[in-house]
Amino acid sequence: MPPHSPNLLLSCTGLIIKQTMSLFISLQFYNIQNSIKLQ
Repeated sequence: MPPHSPNLLLSCTGLIIKQTMSLFISLQFYNIQNSIKLQ
């Protein structure tokens, strides 16, 4: 295994985490907007 592999894996994981977090935040924002509309 080349020595740079763990770094590559780490940056891929970081990117996935960032994508997941922004998706989650978008979903939360969407849910809040819908709750406000329903009230």
